[in-house]
Amino acid sequence: MKNKNLHRTGARQTSQAQLIEASRCLERGDLAGAEQGYRRVLALAPGEADAWHLLGVTLHKKGDHQGALTAIQAAIARRPDPAFYHLNLGRVLLALGRPQEAGDALDLALKKDPRLVEAWSGLARAALALGDPQRAITLCQEALRLAPDDAIVLNQLAIACRHAGQTSDAEAALRTTLRLHPGHGEAMNNLGNVLRDQGRLDEALVWLTNAIRLQPGVAQTHANLGHLELDRRHYEAAAAAYGRAAVLDPDNTEWPLRRVTALIAAGDGPRALAASEALLAKTQDPVAVSQHLFVRANLEDHPEKRAAAHCAIGDSPPRTAPLPTGMPLRVGYLSADFRDHSVFTFFQGVLRHHDPAVCEVFLYANLPAGDTVTAALQSLPNWRAVHGLDDRELALLIRRDNIHILVDLAGHTTGNRLGVFAHRPAFVGVSFLGYPATTGMPGVDWRITDRFLDPPDEDRASWYTERLARLPDAFFCYTPPETAPEVAPPPLAKRGHPTFGVFCRLIKITPEALDDWCAVLRRIPEARLLLQAPGLGEATTRSRMSAAFARRGIPASRLELLDQTPFQDHLALHAQVDILLDTWPWNGHTTTCNSLWMGVATLTRTGQNAASRLGLTILANLGLAHAWTATHPEELVAKAVALTCDGDALATLRAGMRRRMLDSPLCDAARYTRHLEALYLACVEK
Repeated sequence: MKNKNLHRTGARQTSQAQLIEASRCLERGDLAGAEQGYRRVLALAPGEADAWHLLGVTLHKKGDHQGALTAIQAAIARRPDPAFYHLNLGRVLLALGRPQEAGDALDLALKKDPRLVEAWSGLARAALALGDPQRAITLCQEALRLAPDDAIVLNQLAIACRHAGQTSDAEAALRTTLRLHPGHGEAMNNLGNVLRDQGRLDEALVWLTNAIRLQPGVAQTHANLGHLELDRRHYEAAAAAYGRAAVLDPDNTEWPLRRVTALIAAGDGPRALAASEALLAKTQDPVAVSQHLFVRANLEDHPEKRAAAHCAIGDSPPRTAPLPTGMPLRVGYLSADFRDHSVFTFFQGVLRHHDPAVCEVFLYANLPAGDTVTAALQSLPNWRAVHGLDDRELALLIRRDNIHILVDLAGHTTGNRLGVFAHRPAFVGVSFLGYPATTGMPGVDWRITDRFLDPPDEDRASWYTERLARLPDAFFCYTPPETAPEVAPPPLAKRGHPTFGVFCRLIKITPEALDDWCAVLRRIPEARLLLQAPGLGEATTRSRMSAAFARRGIPASRLELLDQTPFQDHLALHAQVDILLDTWPWNGHTTTCNSLWMGVATLTRTGQNAASRLGLTILANLGLAHAWTATHPEELVAKAVALTCDGDALATLRAGMRRRMLDSPLCDAARYTRHLEALYLACVEK
């Protein structure tokens, strides 16, 4: 008996010594050594609760949260009293994305020891994860009563205030943190985010730059800098910041996605396409797929290539909804652009003129926040905010609404929810308005187009996965801006030389478009070009653009490169332009209509795909296609020369353009909506 007791005492002493040594490893950051040490202790003493708990802490630090959960639960099963066991259980559950259970564990920790500041802070994190920022604020304030100078709690309070929309309070908490803890990198990062929320972009840049200088290895801070640079329209800088975040956090697909977005905004099509292809080699994330297709749509006018790229794998799902009988049809519009956006420019007339006896309208809004347009739409009876729903949840909601026709307004543009169509939530799926190409998605049955975009005498079945439903005039209806300035006379007469204009996003400035514009400028040596695009305020982008023109023989002295301006200023800028030149192969749409409303016609080149025929459908409906459309570069140059030679004709056309538009099908919303409703009925019947 004496020998057995001696053996047990020796084993206990050995395990305690190993426990101490493992804890020393944990303290100095040697996680592998700590894990090995705690496992050796447990091999000798499987009931040692502290070893189980500390093993869990170690695994949590290593990122093995599931293993940490098992270990800490084992510790609590053997010894349920220590409050810090439950505290760390709550931390692990938060890391696993289980905030409700984390809150229960942290509540229990506080019952055992109400002075645990970390538990109050953890509860605040759980409340935030559960969507209750006000409760998170209250919990942080409780923690601060115990530890007024605690940097972690002050930082957590700021995050909660930011989520609650209380950015002034968030800023105050962060500035207190930095006054007490001047080198707190996370607080610098969060202050940069809060200042960005407030629109104080230059100040935000200072704090995010400081945070990166202090902690260069934090991927999220580089990503936040990318968000800020996007807001500043410094797209090249944004792409670089997202690239650094992706290198630091290679398993996170969000940063490469964001980098592609920035490259698209910067207008660097080749790099955007290469980055998109590299991302698709790693993930088939739907957003990545849509980005890739969007880039290709901007760069290519090869119908077979684009169709092949867009075709989805899989057959169209069977219909589960019954064929609707009686009237009205229940029509659901799905979009992320129920806001001050170009899509809504073409949709608002439809919304105003839908006949409730024919169509009962539902709006499914996939946007996290809106603007004044959104606020007005929210008062409509069938408004549905769906941003937080996944595809299955959204499909279920649409089925519950008994939608007969679900209409996608986005295609492969930002914020689309094309994935929901794979669940066949409505009897008929339709693609309309927002994207000039096939979706390639199972469950999208029809694509609304017109006879100019897709001539009925051409076989285009291989270009689309949808059937084509043609409206008789244009596929869209334009609502002119109410506050547009008066039309100004063309500047040609006063200046003595023509001024061409280009208004577009940078991604639309392809090598082919540049070739066309520069051919016009070379043929008319006295002409100038005014080019406005979001992002041209960035020095790197301006230099790249100037160099592209210089390589084609056009010096900077003949160019005026302008960044995006407020909408009213943009409209007023048309007074400085005689003729607009269109983009290729994705023609302008909203910009072309706005320019026409300001009296300035667009000279466009027409191709094969619908995207390269947008200019044609606009001008044909105004009776201007013969003089203002071309099918090849040489014809475009010849027509530019002919149009600029007759200043009187330009002035006459300009003065009468608004009346021409108002008298055309482009602005007759009532007529257009009747045609659209008839098309919906035909789609259901077929």
